[in-house]
Amino acid sequence: MQKAKRDLDRRTVLETGARLAGLGMAAVVAGPMLGAMPALAQAPAGRAEPEEAVADTLKRLFSGKTIKDGAGVLVLDVPPIAENGSVVGVKVDAAKPMRKLWFVADKNRRPMSASFSFDGDGGTLMGTNLRLGGTTKVRAIAEMADGSYLEVAQEVKVTVGGCGG
Repeated sequence: MQKAKRDLDRRTVLETGARLAGLGMAAVVAGPMLGAMPALAQAPAGRAEPEEAVADTLKRLFSGKTIKDGAGVLVLDVPPIAENGSVVGVKVDAAKPMRKLWFVADKNRRPMSASFSFDGDGGTLMGTNLRLGGTTKVRAIAEMADGSYLEVAQEVKVTVGGCGG
């Protein structure tokens, strides 16, 4: 079956863009055709997201909340040395159910690295991979089923860069 010749359409643009993406040219070729160049022109030079200090992140997420030491209830399992900051496995094991859980990496550009919500009675175990830009303190902050907030933290030494290189 022979494919019919057609004018430039969305599918052709997307296929061409996908082929050129490896060369970093998708935005140059497909952008003007899709009308995306004004949005690209307004993006700030350099980084895509602004930096945020860990204190500002904690204030934004937990303003007015009292966060207590969770050492007796939460166990944070994170390697003390991460050979590759791009993929650092972390796990939190809780003795009591959690409603929500946040992972915060203090020295990342955007410290709030991951968040999870639990349904029903709450969760007691959660694991994920984080991307760390360098050696940093990793915090696990949990809202427990009883409404209290608990935190555990550990320093992670990163030997090869993650977010920053």
